[in-house]
Amino acid sequence: MSTYPDLAGKVALVTGGSGGLGRATCWALAHNGVRLAVNGRDEGAVGAVVDELLGAGTSAVPAVADCTDDAALERMRAGVEERLGPVDVLVSFAGGGRAPQPTAEISEADWRADLDGNLTFVQQEGEFFDLDKSRYGLVDVHCDVWEGFIFVNFSEQPEQSYAAVAPMAILL
Repeated sequence: MSTYPDLAGKVALVTGGSGGLGRATCWALAHNGVRLAVNGRDEGAVGAVVDELLGAGTSAVPAVADCTDDAALERMRAGVEERLGPVDVLVSFAGGGRAPQPTAEISEADWRADLDGNLTFVQQEGEFFDLDKSRYGLVDVHCDVWEGFIFVNFSEQPEQSYAAVAPMAILL
């Protein structure tokens, strides 16, 4: 596993950290000495990941909250800052959580929960808890998706979009 010494001692909040990619990211960050706030909606699942991390000698706290609820996000932010200090790294994996199944077998409640949590909620820059973009050299990223390909352009004023390169992707 790669190591990044400059991450040591930083505070990271991993939304969706109780399972899947979020859980794996928690372990990768812990391996680099990051102090973690593990987020998820399921208190038991979040607690299990935190217990595993603590058992391995890392620093981790639970941050149970529904990331589609603005008030819950604010309570989570305040709680994380109180226990660990300001968040330096925010990794967002919130959403999903159910095993794949045929569409016809998904209940209406699960269907609506998936739409609310995965499609209608998009984290906005203002929800990054007083993040000073200049401190970390962060820039806006322009993305387009076409036929399953994700095109990322780091230019401040992108001159070309996926439409211009799409014919090349067909050759792949």
